[in-house]
Amino acid sequence: MIIGRRQSLVGAGACLLAGIGVSVAGPPAAASPHTSSLAWRLAIQPDAIGRVATHRRMAFLTFDDGPDPDYTPTVLDILARFEVPATFFMIGRNLQAYPELAYTVAARGHRIANHTQNHLWLDTLPDQAVRAELGAWEDSATALRLPNSGLFRPPRGWTNATVGREAAALGLRTAFWTNCLEAQPAALTARAAGTAIARSVVPGSVLLLHDGGHLDGPNPQSIDRGRTVAALPYLLTELQRRRFALGLLPA
Repeated sequence: MIIGRRQSLVGAGACLLAGIGVSVAGPPAAASPHTSSLAWRLAIQPDAIGRVATHRRMAFLTFDDGPDPDYTPTVLDILARFEVPATFFMIGRNLQAYPELAYTVAARGHRIANHTQNHLWLDTLPDQAVRAELGAWEDSATALRLPNSGLFRPPRGWTNATVGREAAALGLRTAFWTNCLEAQPAALTARAAGTAIARSVVPGSVLLLHDGGHLDGPNPQSIDRGRTVAALPYLLTELQRRRFALGLLPA
């Protein structure tokens, strides 16, 4: 069972770049035009995943923007060391560039999901362009014969009615998040950031981290994800100390 807007507005909102904070407010009066909180996102897509409904001490680890040869292999090794699974929302261009990394993710029992083909801001695009971004990712995954979870996450969590409608038309379930590691203050050490996120977890929390920092194409980016990778063991250690298990995000 998934908690959406009608059942819970618990959790964090925006996770854009490292050092940007988290919001749980609805649409601001005169600020960002984008859906910058979980409450706002679920107001538009009430059937999306917000927090997973469970009374067990269970959380769900997710990674965005990979696969990336600079970070994904280390992330996979850390997950293997702690024997925990994760859901990877991958960019289609990176799938095509690094298919062996994607195969490794799948072979190790993790879940692969749609994060658009080019990491464009979907809430600024017309219907057909949104459809093309989601469909091109599906085509990329199919061409590579990758297992497809049917899950989708819009870049930065920026959504609108068009995005929700086009995702549903393709049979995709949108998944947001409740806690984001990169939203921790940049002044925090990796250990402090990882520990702080782990201590904020409640049953059903969906955790967002990034294993991808580099992307070419129409919306290029180059972001150092070293702090995220360094924080991951501390996050997992603290979750273990708190007796939280980690599971694959349900479709």
